[in-house]
Amino acid sequence: MSLLRLTILALSVLILAACTAQAAPEPDPPAAPSRIPQRQAAAVRASAGPTAAPTLTPPLAGFVAASVYRHGHWDIYLLGADGRLLKRLTFGEGDNRAPAWSPDGSRITFESSRNHNWDLYVINADGSNLRRLTTDAHFDGSPRWSPDGSQMAFTSDRDGDLDIWIMKADGSNPVNITPKTPEPDYDPAWSPNGTQIAFTSMRDGNKEIYLMNADGTQPRNVTQQKATDEEHPAWSPDGARLAFVSERLGARELFALDITSPQVWQRLTALSYDQWPVWSPDGSRVMFVAQSEASQPLQVVLPGQSYVAAVTHDDLLYRQPDWSVGASVTLDAASLQRDDLPLYVEKTTPNAPSRADRYNLVDLQHVKVIVPKLSDTVDDSFEAWRRRVLLESGIDFLGALSEAARPLTYTSDESDYLSWHKAGRAVDLLWDLFTDQGHALEVAREDVLGETYWRMYLRAARQDGSQGEPLREIIWDVSDGARRRANGRGGLIKGVLPGNYVDITELGRQYGWRRISSNEKADFDWHRDFKALEYWHYQKTDGMAWWTAIQEIYTPQELGNLFRYEALVKAKYSLLAMMVKGIPMPADVLQRLRTLEP
Repeated sequence: MSLLRLTILALSVLILAACTAQAAPEPDPPAAPSRIPQRQAAAVRASAGPTAAPTLTPPLAGFVAASVYRHGHWDIYLLGADGRLLKRLTFGEGDNRAPAWSPDGSRITFESSRNHNWDLYVINADGSNLRRLTTDAHFDGSPRWSPDGSQMAFTSDRDGDLDIWIMKADGSNPVNITPKTPEPDYDPAWSPNGTQIAFTSMRDGNKEIYLMNADGTQPRNVTQQKATDEEHPAWSPDGARLAFVSERLGARELFALDITSPQVWQRLTALSYDQWPVWSPDGSRVMFVAQSEASQPLQVVLPGQSYVAAVTHDDLLYRQPDWSVGASVTLDAASLQRDDLPLYVEKTTPNAPSRADRYNLVDLQHVKVIVPKLSDTVDDSFEAWRRRVLLESGIDFLGALSEAARPLTYTSDESDYLSWHKAGRAVDLLWDLFTDQGHALEVAREDVLGETYWRMYLRAARQDGSQGEPLREIIWDVSDGARRRANGRGGLIKGVLPGNYVDITELGRQYGWRRISSNEKADFDWHRDFKALEYWHYQKTDGMAWWTAIQEIYTPQELGNLFRYEALVKAKYSLLAMMVKGIPMPADVLQRLRTLEP
């Protein structure tokens, strides 16, 4: 067994041992916590549970409402607690998110952009009687019922910034109960006895979990972390504990605290990127979204025990689950089989069967870039992404690019020689954008499983609520001036900015275009080198190896010896990188690699 593998297993034992009650950390943790590369972090997490699937006792009960990305839209679905899809409630009219069960399990409220504005809706659990609850031009979202079902708490920016509001369950009499702070307050969660509301607040300069009385009085910070973010609070059914997300250890993990002793935290998950916890109705476990760049399934963890169990086993993306034991739901196969119009159709013109290359590079229409070409296999998805960004933001942001296709012989000390640009499957977006309204492009840092990624936000042209939504992310300033002042930290924190923004990264993912992580090599690190940030780079691989993709558009004669194993070795390209890219290797080299320990 390799030293690396031993280190990983030892680290996993230490991590699991730490998943017990522990005092909250000092308020000022290190500015740059140690980080584990993504492959190692994934291996640690995989080794955290027993080899055999655990038997969950008591068995999972009740029903889950969740927002599910399926058929090109975020829609509300009902699932069994075992993860089986049972019923689809909404059908691709805008995005539909943040479902919440009524206390009696008969209805579900959710946020939707179906009328070109984020508003709250309610629907019966059987799919009937859809009603719109709010009609304000501002953002309304994250609804949560009061325990007696008479009121709803929700998030809105009607007073100029995100606040916690309360209204009657029919949508009448909305009242702002956090009106005195200009910083965002969001994600309300009503205590089971109805006397308190937990929420996420940025009033202290970062994200913290706050508690307040149900009328908005006596707000107090219960997490008390000055340099890390905590959000997404969820009450246990007995009202004794709060589960939440924290980044205090460098990852994005789940913790729980005792309401009577909030300084004592219990770590629930380790070395992960977790979102949106919710307790089971009996309080025995916590369900959450386990997010990575490739997947976003539902999982459960049993507090105090050492394993995480999968709930969903498909390739769908999930977010914001809510769990009810009082609901009565049956399978509705017809709702699950209903098809939506696809987001786009990739139209290709294959070459003659006698040709070694199956497709060509094709021209991008009216796109400003030095080489306006992409592979015929991805150009339609790019154009559809471009149109969607224009529709959502009012700005043709993808109508100008920093780079698209790249010549086969292109070399640079700051670029991968085996770049997806050469395969016609990558684009570099603009690094910045200024409009008549000022600075329009912003980036937020996301550390996912040990690697640094960036999310791109475009300020909407119309700020009347019909485009985009308010930010709930900490924005970074990575300009030259900020980087010079940052003393090797790669940039400075701007904070949360006012206004409505469109998530370019999320829209790209819907069309198959994925971001990449920033470089952190010894000689090319994003903290020092601007071009190592790579927040502008998106590529569409369709699950193929690079070598397979580039052979789609070039003949063996055109490729020549440019990417032969011997040439790459001479250029000091690593064996691991060649394996990832799918470069053909000599049989003796492959044999040696197969004999190595994983």
